[in-house]
Parts: sequence; C-alpha cells; structure tokens
Amino acid sequence: MASWSKRISLLVDNSHTNLITPEDPDFLYFFDLLEAYGYKVQVTDSKSKFNSKTFEKIRTVIIGVPQNSYLLLDEISELLNFVRKGGSLLILHRYGGDFIQKTNLNELTSHFGIYFENSIVKDLENLGKEVIPQIDSFSFDNMMNELHKLVFPGTCSLRLAKNAQLLCKSSKNSWVEIFNPHKFEWDRYTSIETYSETYPVAAYAIYGQGRVVCVGTSDFLTSEPIYGLNSLDNKKFCLNILKWLMNPVSQMEIGDWTLQQLGIISEDLLLLKSEIKQFHELMDLFDKRIRDLEFKIFSEKK
Repeated sequence: MASWSKRISLLVDNSHTNLITPEDPDFLYFFDLLEAYGYKVQVTDSKSKFNSKTFEKIRTVIIGVPQNSYLLLDEISELLNFVRKGGSLLILHRYGGDFIQKTNLNELTSHFGIYFENSIVKDLENLGKEVIPQIDSFSFDNMMNELHKLVFPGTCSLRLAKNAQLLCKSSKNSWVEIFNPHKFEWDRYTSIETYSETYPVAAYAIYGQGRVVCVGTSDFLTSEPIYGLNSLDNKKFCLNILKWLMNPVSQMEIGDWTLQQLGIISEDLLLLKSEIKQFHELMDLFDKRIRDLEFKIFSEKK
C-alpha cells in the first residue's frame, strides 16, 4: 500500500459535536486508512475552540458535520487565516445542510464561494433507495481521474459562486427536496440554476495559498458496505481529494486567486459608488421636499 514519504499532520475537529470522529465505529475504517497512507491524525479537544495555536504544524483540517453547534466568528477568522497562509480544509455536511444539522458552516464556506443548501438530493439512479444516489457526472479535474461511479448517501446539494469549481454532480434523473419547517416535511424543489436539473454535490476552491474541498455527505466515508468507502470508487475519490489538499498551491493559482479578489473588490466599490449616488439623490429629493414645505408654510402665513 502506497503512502506519503513524509507523515502529514491532519487535525480532526471534535469541538463542535461533530459526526465524524475517530471514536465513532462507523468511521473506524476511514481513520485506519488515513494512518495507513501516512497521515498523523490529531483531534481537537471537545471543549476547546479554534485559535491560532490550534493549527501549529497542521497541514489539513477536517470539519465533519458539526451538529447543534456553531462556529464562532473568531474561529471562522482563524480558519480563513489558516487556509490563506497555506493550510487546507476538508469540510463535510449532510442532508438538510445548516438548517437540519443546526450549525453555521455556510458562514465559513461562503468565503470560498461554496454554499451547502438545506436540501436532500434524490435520484432515480441509485443503490436501492432514492436517497442513495449514484454519481457519475464528473468535472475534468485531476481529482476525478480514473473515477467511474461514486455513491453519495444522504447528500445535500451545493451552490457555487466566485471561483469555486465543481467536482461532481447528480444525474439528470435527480431532484432535490427542501425541508419546510412550517409543514415539517420535505418539499420538492425545481432548480432555476444552470445545471439543467443536476445538482453539485462536491466542489473545491483555492483560497490564498490554501485549498478547500466541500462534500455534501459524510456517509460515503463510513464502513457501510452498500454506500461507504469500499463501495464503487468512493475510496479512490477520498484518496484523490486528500492528495490534492496536501499539495501546495502554485504561484499561478495564487495569482489567479489574487486577481479574482481584486475583481470582487472592484465590483464592491462600484456597488458602493452606486449606493452613495442613490443616497445623494434621496437626500436631494428630501431637501427639495423640505424646501417646498417651507415655501408652502410661508405662503400660507402671508
């Protein structure tokens, strides 16, 4: 079995009531696989929060489905700094996204142009159930090389913006359902996006000198024989994304990210300029109405 020539320190988040932990027997095979491929797995203390010291000598952080727990703004800031300076993140969610899992991962992932939707993906192309979709629509990225089929049980869909890039999406026979808290049931949703009724379920982004991968399900990493790591090409996909996260970002990629950030700043400045103009126009209108009112009152006194 091949492994990295140098052990890579990998940190697993256990501070936010996470679903994925080394103590969970469902993910035992996943963590054994990490050790076999040369990763030195560390785990955060369940009572600690992310800070600058958390990431010392850490190359990759896995945040696996926080539940009933929210990232603090300071923690999000520290994670962004970690990635910007060359760290990498693997972020996994589940069906229903932030709403069902009662967390706020999108407050972090939105900085990378990736949003977990409050949905569940269902597909006629599945492994026995609509909620266990087979995935065979891949991007041409190197991470997806030599992959034929994946299975993503209980996945939510993703929405992509900025410089986020698609890794894989559901088939044309798929649909998503959004949880309706008022009726306490799932409502079928028709996409108005450009994916032609297919839905992204995994994506990646470059952020500064670091890398990020987001996946809409964590269950593909379990030991479950039907849909876990040993099902179809799930293990190969897992190893591919971990290898990509380990590699340093090239100068060209950093340059592209910098230009993209400058573009966002320019758009924000144009929007701010437009809002300031509207504000001045509103103030001019307000001033005119005041003067008209004063003139009317003065005329009535005469």
